[in-house]
Amino acid sequence: MKRTISYSLVAAALLFASSTMAQDEQKKADAKPDEGITCDVHKKNIGKILFSNDKITRGNMNNESVYKSTFNVGDIIYGRFYLAKGLNKYLLFDQGYFYENESSAMGGGGSWAEAYYIMSIDGKPYNDKYPVVYKSEYPVDKGNHQTTGQTRIIPNAADGGAVREVTDALNAMSEGSHQVRIDMYGGAYQSRSTKDPIATGTFTLVKAKGATAKMGKTFEDLPAGMKDAELEAKMLKAAQKKATDEHWKEKPMKVKISSEDWDVRRNELTGVVLNRVIRGNVYAIWPDGHCGYLEMSFVQNHDGTNFQNALYYNSIGGQYDLDCSK
Repeated sequence: MKRTISYSLVAAALLFASSTMAQDEQKKADAKPDEGITCDVHKKNIGKILFSNDKITRGNMNNESVYKSTFNVGDIIYGRFYLAKGLNKYLLFDQGYFYENESSAMGGGGSWAEAYYIMSIDGKPYNDKYPVVYKSEYPVDKGNHQTTGQTRIIPNAADGGAVREVTDALNAMSEGSHQVRIDMYGGAYQSRSTKDPIATGTFTLVKAKGATAKMGKTFEDLPAGMKDAELEAKMLKAAQKKATDEHWKEKPMKVKISSEDWDVRRNELTGVVLNRVIRGNVYAIWPDGHCGYLEMSFVQNHDGTNFQNALYYNSIGGQYDLDCSK
């Protein structure tokens, strides 16, 4: 009996200490300045996310005609959140401890508050493994003390386009009307974050027969550093050989040169030319039908007099999803 009481007292003491620490941290966070309620629309929608086909800027956010609650599959969709207090005033929770929502940049580059957004369709996560539709280390348009800011649900190509998993989920929906919910949390997904959403928004998404959601970016949108049809053909051949040799699932289809010129490499001691490297984006199609591009580089050796005609694979960088080209 004594042991039971002792354990209970310890547990109560730890709970009290944790609660006191949380209160102290919250007091510190609440002491920070924020921008307050920014406009009438903000005042009417504290704790909400509102949506539009266009970017919702500080210049138009108080215009209620900007906002919509019904969209069609294929639409561009942006959001704006309206908080009760500054983003950096929300405490983050992780394994029994509370933290401030403020991360310092390396090299004295200031600090920022983090946020992420969970999307569900008809009450279910759009992606069971990773339901985050958008995250940002810089979800601010006016500093850490912001009480309102923009978010992207299905942005245009200039803002990076939509996430492929999102468009896949929308394209898998049945025809008709569906309810989409976006929950905003402070912090980072599956790490230090607020216990509950700090803002929530819902909208109706209608899928007509044959409607298709797009990421908003194709291979043709990528800029070219230089154009050389003969060189592009050699780069594609080298990429295809690499794919065949290593049994890649994806099939390289075409190349766009991203370098503005060759990068000539020399021996560091003698200065003798060794080879030269060219970089390109390689468009590919995967067996499941999705498309994307690979950042690759290719090398051409020097024989002591001239660069050889043959071109070889050199290295691979990032891989990015795209809408399939026609």
